[in-house]
Amino acid sequence: MRFRNSDGRLRIPLALVVGRYFALVLLGATLTVGGPWALLLGAMARGEVLPADWGATHADETVGDIASAGHLDPDSLSTAYRGARLSASGSVLFSDMGEEALASAQTSVSSAVAAGETSVRPGPDVSSGSYERVAAVKLADGTWAAISWDMMPHGWRP
Repeated sequence: MRFRNSDGRLRIPLALVVGRYFALVLLGATLTVGGPWALLLGAMARGEVLPADWGATHADETVGDIASAGHLDPDSLSTAYRGARLSASGSVLFSDMGEEALASAQTSVSSAVAAGETSVRPGPDVSSGSYERVAAVKLADGTWAAISWDMMPHGWRP
């Protein structure tokens, strides 16, 4: 195979020309998708961004931390959660939860008190269209601390 013309100019086979453009397009697509993906994964690894299932994944740990601390500190809760403090009768002492989650927490706490349980984590009521979850734990002073979370971007509060 000759790579030079009779006048001395370099001839490049068409397969190499097409292959070069294919490689450039592949590199561009990889950088276009891979760059932001790598930045997102790095932010998640540093804890700057929470995945959507972070609340569900760490709910038991968070409830355990609240129970061991003996109180609910709303400022120390992750942005994945909203909190409430309820009396043993289910009345609200403090809450930044939505109405549906608070109603679910009150119902769950009332049921848990009647059953003599010290913690509760009911399933979501998807019939209402809400996938908000609730977990509650009884504190040493007899009140209940409840947290709620759902599958949405964290830090966003309606």
